[in-house]
Amino acid sequence: CDKAHHTTSLVKFIRTLDKATSTLDVVCFTITCDDIKRAIQRAAKRGIRVRIVTDANNVDSLGSDIRELSEARKIDVRCDAHSNDPNKRGMMHHKFAIIDGETNDPVVITGSFNWTRAGVLDNHDNVLIARNQPDVAAPYIKHMEALWKEY
Repeated sequence: CDKAHHTTSLVKFIRTLDKATSTLDVVCFTITCDDIKRAIQRAAKRGIRVRIVTDANNVDSLGSDIRELSEARKIDVRCDAHSNDPNKRGMMHHKFAIIDGETNDPVVITGSFNWTRAGVLDNHDNVLIARNQPDVAAPYIKHMEALWKEY
């Protein structure tokens, strides 16, 4: 993906992931953009606690990086249980990350941006990076912890 080699929104997105110092929590439908996958892997290699909550139906879909991330040491992946429960419908369609959520200065990345090649190359999406906004971060942190406990 050549978009990661110019100062684009993707580069800013990846640089933000790369600034994690203690934790990286990701909640998203799927990941198929190798540049994002590598940023997550770099965080784990730096000793950052990495947790991912994703959609169960896409773990092994074409181009998905989820299986590779789930098999990596130091990366914990949980999938929603909707595909296994006929009473639950819908998908894990969130697209957010919390960086250093246990610190006094958490960062939240959110928006319509899909963490996919198509999201990078084709879609018209948005990304919001919220720094120094504890009131913005608090509900994301709470929701992540609830999802982590649920799955």
